[in-house]
Amino acid sequence: EYDFVNGTENNERDEKGRYPDSEDLNGDSQLSIENRFFRYSFKLNDEDMQERYVVGGDINNENKGWKLIRIPLDDDLIRNEIGDADFTQIKHLRLWTSGMTGNNNKIHIAQLEFVGNEWLEDPVFDPVTGDSVIYVSTATINSHDNPDDYYPPPGVAGEIDPITDIRSKEQSLVLQVQNLPTAGEGQIVKTLYQSQNLREYKKLKMYVNGGGRFPQSIRSKNLEMFLRFGAGFSGNQVAYYEYSQKLQPGWESNEIIIDLDRLNTLKLAAQQSEHNSAYEVLPNGDVIKVIGQPSIGKIDKYAVGVRNFGPPVRKEDNIEIWVDELRVSGIRKEKGMAMRSSVDVKFADLGDFRIDMDQRDADFHQVDARVGSDLTELNASGNASIKVDKFLDPKLGVSIPVSGSARNGLKIPKYTTNN
Repeated sequence: EYDFVNGTENNERDEKGRYPDSEDLNGDSQLSIENRFFRYSFKLNDEDMQERYVVGGDINNENKGWKLIRIPLDDDLIRNEIGDADFTQIKHLRLWTSGMTGNNNKIHIAQLEFVGNEWLEDPVFDPVTGDSVIYVSTATINSHDNPDDYYPPPGVAGEIDPITDIRSKEQSLVLQVQNLPTAGEGQIVKTLYQSQNLREYKKLKMYVNGGGRFPQSIRSKNLEMFLRFGAGFSGNQVAYYEYSQKLQPGWESNEIIIDLDRLNTLKLAAQQSEHNSAYEVLPNGDVIKVIGQPSIGKIDKYAVGVRNFGPPVRKEDNIEIWVDELRVSGIRKEKGMAMRSSVDVKFADLGDFRIDMDQRDADFHQVDARVGSDLTELNASGNASIKVDKFLDPKLGVSIPVSGSARNGLKIPKYTTNN
């Protein structure tokens, strides 16, 4: 009787026969008649929409083949809000098509998921128009969604699952240059939920690919890319380190290798400068800078960006930069030491005296910890007791015990403020 029941509520092959959907989406035994949802709709055969939302797969084949479609949730161009919809109350998802004719039209869907990016575009204020503009946008590219376009850095590949023997995807972050004026710069920023301490490492590294899918696009450009990290890049929190280099096509000539000890030395020069900044040109022509008073031991933000020292760059120039594998290396293997001692002296039944001392240096740590506390600690305690009645005539029959204790500690930081 109910021939078109699709079985979404296990009602297609019930032992009592087919029965209609209950329309009880949330399982509260109440008929749900209120519409509260977001709707995103676009045309699969629209060239403008394909260029905007199709970001991977078989892009060159307009009507067939697998395509990766990515829809921004805040895109008002194709979003409609029905009722009092709320992004914090997403419980159901419905997918449908319309406008298809004939009996041989099929759409295969392999994966449907919500995705996000921790790297956010950083708007720039335009003093001419008074608007905020985006000079650099962000995206991702990987070996699974973009197999025909993506090639990883030399020696880098996804891990192989020992059970399934399937290699995981290898992915890079993409900086897409929009309309970047002469002497302009744009960046994307990642804010950490918890500060990072890089003091235990000697190097900070990152792979960089100039041009990405269009390496020839940067040959005639005078572009420089930079990596920043520190407490902040604007407002009252301007304190960061920066490494910048001229962009070359491909992966080979663009890898960033930052000597963190060299940055610490440059920071001393910045502290003595009236501008509270310093820079150094490295032998390979790259430049390192210190702005403000950042700390290697407290990194809150990272930024990757590009500067334009040539003619204005247009979006149509297809300038993109891939970055991959931001990592640290050269862990410092400094020895840590801890000691404990005690002295216990007893004077027959007259009294006793005890001293305990505990010392740990800044690099000592327990087996379950990765680094030390960066504090040298010295703690000492003493306890003494004496029976005063032993000095009196026993015939008095009195007992006068006297006891006392003292404790003191000292903590010496391995690093001073702004060290």
